[in-house]
Amino acid sequence: KSELSMADLLQLKLPDKDNLAIRLQKNCAKLVAMYFAFLHYNNVPPGNNGSERAIRNIKIKQKISGGFRSASGAGGFVILRPAIDTTIKSGNHIFHALSLIAKLAAE
Repeated sequence: KSELSMADLLQLKLPDKDNLAIRLQKNCAKLVAMYFAFLHYNNVPPGNNGSERAIRNIKIKQKISGGFRSASGAGGFVILRPAIDTTIKSGNHIFHALSLIAKLAAE
């Protein structure tokens, strides 16, 4: 049983009639450096779990309350939630960030 490397798979000649597989192979070949960026850069995570965590709050809000009652409520959530998440990730104080947002909104 012989195992093929990613480079081997990207070089395989596929049947001409298999357009979807050929297109996938070409796209993978273009992006192969990005797929393995985490091997070269310590600050790049190997998965997209952070991205999935970032949208979790919105999905929970949607499941619990069934969505938003108004467009302005949805707009406020879309502005505040990412600001809060970014503040937490950067290690800053949430109250300070929210007070800055309130000051800017009042101007």
